[in-house]
Amino acid sequence: MGSDHILPENPEFAKLLFDTYHEAGCDRFILIQPGTKEPLRDPETGSWAVVDVATAFQHWLGGGNVAIVPTWYNMTVLDFDPLPGCRIKVSHVLEVLASAGITKTPIVLSPGQKHEGGIHVHLKDPGPEWDIKLPIFDIPNLNHVDVRRGNYILLPPSTINGKKYQWYDDGKELWALGTTALAEVPRAWLVPAKAEDELEIPTAGVDLAAAIEKLAQKCRSGDAEFVKQALTGSWPEKQTDGIDRSGAEYRLARICEEAGLTPQETAAVVRVSAVHQAKFGNRQDERERLKAVVEAAFQDRTEQQSPPRVSVGKIWSADELARADLPEPSWLLPGLLPAQGLTVLAGRPKVGKSWLALDIALSLAASKQVLGMRPPAEAPTLYISLEDNPRRLKNRLEMARLPAPRDGLLTTSFPNMPAALEELDKLIPRYGLKLIAVDTWARFRPARRGKSSDIYAQDYQEISAFKQLLDTHGIAGLLVHHLNQAKDTEHWTDRVLGTTGLIGGPDTLLALTRAPQGAVLRAIGRDVPETELAVEFKDYRWHVLGAAEQVHMSEARKQVLEALRLLNGATAQEVADYTGKPPSTVRRLLAHLHRDGLVVKVKGRYYPVEGLIIKHQGKVVEVNFAQLNPTRGEDNTNDDN
Repeated sequence: MGSDHILPENPEFAKLLFDTYHEAGCDRFILIQPGTKEPLRDPETGSWAVVDVATAFQHWLGGGNVAIVPTWYNMTVLDFDPLPGCRIKVSHVLEVLASAGITKTPIVLSPGQKHEGGIHVHLKDPGPEWDIKLPIFDIPNLNHVDVRRGNYILLPPSTINGKKYQWYDDGKELWALGTTALAEVPRAWLVPAKAEDELEIPTAGVDLAAAIEKLAQKCRSGDAEFVKQALTGSWPEKQTDGIDRSGAEYRLARICEEAGLTPQETAAVVRVSAVHQAKFGNRQDERERLKAVVEAAFQDRTEQQSPPRVSVGKIWSADELARADLPEPSWLLPGLLPAQGLTVLAGRPKVGKSWLALDIALSLAASKQVLGMRPPAEAPTLYISLEDNPRRLKNRLEMARLPAPRDGLLTTSFPNMPAALEELDKLIPRYGLKLIAVDTWARFRPARRGKSSDIYAQDYQEISAFKQLLDTHGIAGLLVHHLNQAKDTEHWTDRVLGTTGLIGGPDTLLALTRAPQGAVLRAIGRDVPETELAVEFKDYRWHVLGAAEQVHMSEARKQVLEALRLLNGATAQEVADYTGKPPSTVRRLLAHLHRDGLVVKVKGRYYPVEGLIIKHQGKVVEVNFAQLNPTRGEDNTNDDN
């Protein structure tokens, strides 16, 4: 059996694909923007642009992508998603399908950023009376499997980042819609769907049109445009797996409550909204999600916790504080993870932050090296993994060859706050814990919160409640969280998902990001100076390569800096003579290095700051760079530095 056989996506072949879709009964397609997964929308209604097969083909000829909703054609799609930077072999997926009795069914190979694209297995939908509960698949490099039913999914010959969606080809024929029959979902994977009355917020019998009309008439004028967007699409906030009160789904439920809709009417409106369907319409826990959002929106907003009484602490005089001998902060990981207080580790989905958090927790417990640093001593840890199951967690340990110390505790099931704090208050002294790592904050924080105008206060109160527990016991906490998609922000901390309450509450912020030049681990905190480290994900573990500005520096910059070191400082012309580069190029490179604080300039001569720096009246004095932070972009020629 062949593997990833790639067929050319020429117009003739693409026409055959669309004709095959049409013959298979696929006559409705969603138009997707070129090179993306974002749908085109009707400018009048904001709804998806749904067209026939002929129009879909013309859209593809113009560079666009196409998609369908599986339930339109009584289909379910299993989306096998790989670990970051990894690849799932089709043969491994075929083996697990065969073991469940599926010998053949349409399969799409989807593209990824590099070679880590997923595998989409198309099956016959079992019907609304059944939910699909998948077993744990023992597939190398598998991250998770999503069951996609109600949301759209792209089809060949769509492309992402110049890479193609393609039907699997076994060397004899395509396993495609129209050429291969849909296999049925194995009976062992089916469980009866929960009845709506089990959710305590039934929507059956609600006059949806009347509820929407009531909402339109009674919602505040400032909310009207948002309601329209939320119902039809094009909403502003991206949803997360948790009950994100700053997100559009919760805001819609709050507006319904404020407009006088009942919980049942609110549930009916939210269920049909684009903000709910786009993220949760195809998930097995959709009804539980709906119940949680509506309950959160209708909670008793009059409940307010009384602020704790705080006694006045010691009042220092400035002179007394200046002369005081105070202890330096202690560390679990020097310069990155303080031994006491709360640290948030944020990153985009699938960037590898969970791998890093697990590595930190177990390596600290075993006093083994992590990120190139060896902890000062063994530190018992608890890793709360709320997005994994025991089998997947065991796979991570084996794949990364992580230490398995007795003091490294792990669990995949834990209550959320506030009950979590009560449990931790008992577990910390019982096991002598020094670090509690939680993955992720969205699944750990309280299930209920105040109205949308109080989001900042709620974020800060919740994060502070966890921090207070840590401070009471004098230990450290590591919360795994998410970054948003924003790029043009004033500072990288502005990308932490949620309000600024999630930025100001923790003691330390870490952010793990990927860029074309390489991955970067950023840090800033009350005791942590702003740091940017170049890191590499290798053998399922993160490794520090050095300072990001040095590692990711261009080769030309490196040559100029090396010349300055060897010449013990030089003019632009001397560097040009030494490197053989044009003087104009060298002057431009030196100007950029000077602007970035990597060199200093005195009387026309440049010096690299990590080795030589101006200290007294133009004299060049060798110093330890770690002890000095020169003013960026200025000549350091006086005693005021």
